[in-house]
Amino acid sequence: PDSPQVVLDVENNQFLLRGRSIMADAESFYLPILKWLNTYRKNPLPASKFVFDLEYLNTASSKFLLALISLIENTPDTEIDWHFREEQILDDDIIQE
Repeated sequence: PDSPQVVLDVENNQFLLRGRSIMADAESFYLPILKWLNTYRKNPLPASKFVFDLEYLNTASSKFLLALISLIENTPDTEIDWHFREEQILDDDIIQE
């Protein structure tokens, strides 16, 4: 699929984006998620973990992903769990020891 699996389950404290994000119209996909997150951040759970497990994303998706991350970073008591595959790292300079 061109769009990632999205789980925004407050009741079970599960927040997940998984898969590929390569849709042509990223705005119509991500705007409802951004609106939901903007509402959630006003009354978040005592501890939340947002999991990102994206195997590939296009430029349009990356812009909205940055907006999501910014909202999450500015939400109290939240953390981001970023999954990546070693083969996704194309340049050894990205990893700094």
